[in-house]
Amino acid sequence: MNSLEKSYQALRECQARESLLLGDLHQLLDQPTSVQTRCSLLRVCDRLLADLPRHLELACEGGYLQEVHRLRPNWHYQVDKLRGANLWCIAVLRELRDRIACEAPSGKIETKESGEINAWAQSLSAVRDNESRILQRAFTTDIGGEA
Repeated sequence: MNSLEKSYQALRECQARESLLLGDLHQLLDQPTSVQTRCSLLRVCDRLLADLPRHLELACEGGYLQEVHRLRPNWHYQVDKLRGANLWCIAVLRELRDRIACEAPSGKIETKESGEINAWAQSLSAVRDNESRILQRAFTTDIGGEA
């Protein structure tokens, strides 16, 4: 297996873990708040915060965003926008995680925070959808049909 294949394999593993963690996050938000729920929520956030930068690194360095840039150099704005959206998702999750960690361990997770976490998860899903769309377009757009 060459380095590009290894990179894609690692990226697929990150994406699969991310999907599972987002499912866990939603399940935890649906449960009544307890010390255990809060600890589990923080662990899920910590794991996401470890994986999201790795996902971005794999996508940019030898990964699909670099491939899009190679195939369509004039799409640098879209690639930079996706990179920025990924960085924004990481920063927002870090801020939410820190806020939840600072609250009383037995305190209820506020509806506001629960809503913010759900909104964050939707934003991350939108970023992933945009990544898929740009990748698909990069490989299927005719040179003559590019806008």
